[in-house]
Amino acid sequence: MKAKHRINNYLNIFILSSIVLMVYSQSDGEPKPATGCDMRLGCEKGYCGPYKISRLFWIDGGREVLPEDDVDRAGAFEDCALQLGCAQRIITNYLEKYARDCNSDGLTDCSDYVMINFNGGYQCTPPLDRNDAGKNFTRRFNRCYAR
Repeated sequence: MKAKHRINNYLNIFILSSIVLMVYSQSDGEPKPATGCDMRLGCEKGYCGPYKISRLFWIDGGREVLPEDDVDRAGAFEDCALQLGCAQRIITNYLEKYARDCNSDGLTDCSDYVMINFNGGYQCTPPLDRNDAGKNFTRRFNRCYAR
């Protein structure tokens, strides 16, 4: 049973990592990537790449770096966050690290990963419907997830 649960967790992480780009922003009523998948946008106000990853998120995500890079090199965070595959590994590592049943339904699934993504890994349990930002985040996620 544990192996099946682990496989389901990895599948859920993959699904969430694949669609999290679409959850962040919306114009014209359709879910859109926060950056429009424009890999040239770089870093702004401490957030880098298509997933707008912060340095603290990167640290919590295991300080992933590009192959042959040095985690302690100045710019290693930015270079990884700007490269789609490396950025996805940061998110996957973060979600694996904090994976737990945030909504107390007995499962660790995409709903929990959405709560981790919105609330942060240290305190994922607050319900998303507690404020407008959480409601909007959930609505955008559900719209993307249903596709």
